[in-house]
Amino acid sequence: MELFILLIFLLLRGQKWMLIFSQLKMENALVALIIFLSVLRDGLSGEAVYIDRFLAWWFQAYIFGAVVVYFLVRYRSTEDEDFPRAVYITGVLSACITLILYFSPSLDDYYKSIQLDSYYEVYSNFDLRYRAYGFSENLTFTYGYLLGVFAGYSLLKIEKNFLFILPTVICLAGAALNARIGFISFFVFLLIHLCLGGTLKKTVKILGFISIFCGLFYILNIDIGEQGEWVAAFFKEFANFFASNNNSQDQGTFDLIFGSFIVWPNGISEWLFGSGRSLFLDERTNTDLGVFLQLNYGGMFFLLVILIFSVYTSWRIFKIMTRRHWFPYIYTFSVFFLNFKGFLFAATPGGRLLFVLYAYYVIKKSRIDHKIRPTIDTDEKPKLLPV
Repeated sequence: MELFILLIFLLLRGQKWMLIFSQLKMENALVALIIFLSVLRDGLSGEAVYIDRFLAWWFQAYIFGAVVVYFLVRYRSTEDEDFPRAVYITGVLSACITLILYFSPSLDDYYKSIQLDSYYEVYSNFDLRYRAYGFSENLTFTYGYLLGVFAGYSLLKIEKNFLFILPTVICLAGAALNARIGFISFFVFLLIHLCLGGTLKKTVKILGFISIFCGLFYILNIDIGEQGEWVAAFFKEFANFFASNNNSQDQGTFDLIFGSFIVWPNGISEWLFGSGRSLFLDERTNTDLGVFLQLNYGGMFFLLVILIFSVYTSWRIFKIMTRRHWFPYIYTFSVFFLNFKGFLFAATPGGRLLFVLYAYYVIKKSRIDHKIRPTIDTDEKPKLLPV
């Protein structure tokens, strides 16, 4: 479907697509190098291990992503729109769907019967299904993380309209029902907001109201008590990790991430060129940490190219945008954190949206913007808070 839409768009707006694509030359060159190295690595292994993941990421984030960027730039609602409104509304609606599925077991059962995601098969073997609610891929990783980002952006909107506390709570609740990692992105957003001029007193009041809403959310449905224990365990593990409480029983997730999930290559050959294997769900030594998956798969040089891509894009987004804008900070943190915690470049929905937003801001601040949106105000200045 995406390929069909791309072909139609190229027939109708091929010149506009080329304008956008041409502004991402270095990014595409680095991605092409990653794909080339993956082709060599899979060719030596004799099987497609990660090449399909990287190709899907490139197509969805940059090739087809240029089509998405065109519409985001061309049809944004105001000249000084801080964040694409269509993307924000979609994120909040996704969180609403998550809550509807959680509170409506019959609808959730129907959706499980027609979807093809393997997450539901995995959690059907558990006595308690405590996550994976929503119409999305990657529900237990980047989906929850993105809901935390949307909750953080809603926090900025509260500065102008206090009613935006509702989508803040909805997005946080959606993250809690899928991936606790969403709390990390929310608190990172909160810190960025405070460091860039946010009012501490007002922020504390907002967090107080959010706590009240979360308390009501807990009280109104007794079943969420077990879900709440899973969420509370995250904060206990987090506190114990930074308190160096190695004897605590509440350290499970962080103990895995910084313990058994760290898998180093064997021998010089694997350090340099990798083993060509995916250690995800490997029977002997498995890990789901993206950095170690990539290191063991393609070696140090392969991982270095990915790091160069991450550093370059982070540097570029800071260069073209004001340092008082929230997105460069969120992008830089996300691209490194998510690729450490998981495989960000494996065509994950969070990865797609993150790089599409990156391209959106690059084009929005480029000199070709007026060719896509003729009415653009060339004196537009980036702002910390949306209007």
